[in-house]
Amino acid sequence: MAKFVEEFLSSKGWTVEKLGNDTGLSKEMLENLNAKTAEEITAEELDLIGDVFNIRSEDLASTFFEMEKDAMLKELETIFEKHGYNTDEIGLELFDGESIRIGMHYDNITDLMDSVNTETKRFIANIHPSANWLVIEEY
Repeated sequence: MAKFVEEFLSSKGWTVEKLGNDTGLSKEMLENLNAKTAEEITAEELDLIGDVFNIRSEDLASTFFEMEKDAMLKELETIFEKHGYNTDEIGLELFDGESIRIGMHYDNITDLMDSVNTETKRFIANIHPSANWLVIEEY
C-alpha cells in the first residue's frame, strides 16, 4: 500500500529524508520501501526502522499491517460511495474471513463488482453461485 510508511513517519514527526539520513538507506530504497505492502517489507528494513524508533521489528510489522488494513478499507469505502452503496458493512472483519453480500437487484451492481476487482489489491467481488448476491471478500 503506497505511502503508508511515509504516513507512519509523519505520525512520528519524521520525513523519509530524515529516516534515510539516520539509517543510511538510499533515497531509491526508501521510495521502494514506501511503495511496498506490509508483507513485502523485509526483516532487514523493519530492523533498520525499528532501531531508529526503538520499536521491535515484530511490533513495527504489526503497526504497518494495521495501517495498511485501514487504508485498504478506506479504498473499498471510496468505491462503495462512488457507486452509491452503503459502507456500514465495511470493517476489519473482512480480514478475518467475513464477506459482504449485496443483492443483485441493484442496477449498477456489476459496475461495483468491476471497480472492486480492478481498483483494490486485497478484495475480490464475485457473483454467488445462487446468482442472488454479489459477494465481496479478501483474497
